[in-house]
Amino acid sequence: MRSMRLIVIAGPAGSGKTTLANELARLHQMKHIDFDVVTAEIVSNRRAENPGVSESDLLVRVKQERYLVMAQAVAQARGKEAPSCDCLLVSAPFTGISQSQEAWNEWLAACGDFETVNFIWLTVDSHIRLDRIRNRGSERDEKVLSGASSLELAPQPVISHQLVDSSQPLARQCQALSALFS
Repeated sequence: MRSMRLIVIAGPAGSGKTTLANELARLHQMKHIDFDVVTAEIVSNRRAENPGVSESDLLVRVKQERYLVMAQAVAQARGKEAPSCDCLLVSAPFTGISQSQEAWNEWLAACGDFETVNFIWLTVDSHIRLDRIRNRGSERDEKVLSGASSLELAPQPVISHQLVDSSQPLARQCQALSALFS
């Protein structure tokens, strides 16, 4: 099987993961696997099974299951895309998994064999993140927003990673990652 690269765009809520990943996928004509899109069915099913549970609480309950589904989607895409491309792009928070080398290695193993893995961590001022979260108005953010006047800075990953400042314009963020695509 052809060697492949996995590029992971990660960061806390409101850091701009999906926005950056969508733009990179468009610019480089790559497959983008988005955490919320790939796991929407699981969230919908669990919501139907637990109608009295808030969206944010439900997402905490199904977090592990969602990351398993994400790994399966990456492994499946790796098999399907291998003949036509040499890179897959994934966006997800990875705020917990990136705090443990062991957890990260387990998740990667579930994805299949990649010759190169680039983990990109998005950093952004907590006030900008809070504004972004408020502006998107998603029910999943209710716990984050409850009484929040600011957000704590998310801890950086302990795994190998590259930092990108997502308060910068999108074009500059893409430019910061251009070496990954040459």
